[in-house]
Amino acid sequence: MKLLPVFSERSIAATLSLHFYKRYYSYLSRDLKKFDQKLAELRKKTNADDASNREDDEARRKSMGQFGLAIRFAIELIASLGGSVVLGWLIDRWAGTKPIFLLIFLGLGIGAATLNIMKLIRNTKKQMKADE
Repeated sequence: MKLLPVFSERSIAATLSLHFYKRYYSYLSRDLKKFDQKLAELRKKTNADDASNREDDEARRKSMGQFGLAIRFAIELIASLGGSVVLGWLIDRWAGTKPIFLLIFLGLGIGAATLNIMKLIRNTKKQMKADE
């Protein structure tokens, strides 16, 4: 008696999925090789352009650094003065006194802003010396 091969649904699905996987992998590996070749060509082309663009990037970076520094100065002033004035006004309102705490906290805010800006200038000078 000759036995016929018995195929289960699982073995058919596994065989088909393996077949499609191998076919897909071959397409994928071929596409990846093409991609690697194109990427290598583009890198060669951009390496020549990078030397000329480095000088422009340095100038742009310095100007953006100065702009960021100016924004940081403004934020330090606004945050220190604004926070202290609001706090002084709230204490005056709660205590029933008119401008006493507002003026006290305004003076403290001016002092804090001055110290923060001096610290920022000192750190910026150190960083500029380190960059040179």
